[in-house]
Amino acid sequence: MLQQGWQTMNDPITGKELIFKDFDYEDYALRNNSLTQDYNVALQGEHKREVTMPV
Repeated sequence: MLQQGWQTMNDPITGKELIFKDFDYEDYALRNNSLTQDYNVALQGEHKREVTMPV
């Protein structure tokens, strides 16, 4: 497993060997191929409508 990017270290509390894979959050968070896209749309202004009744 060490050949596949896994690393080992001794647990300072139990003394047992831990196996972990380094994870770079910055590379994961800032990648270009996102799975979702968010859009925000805001509209402002007034709309006045006059209705005239035929007499």
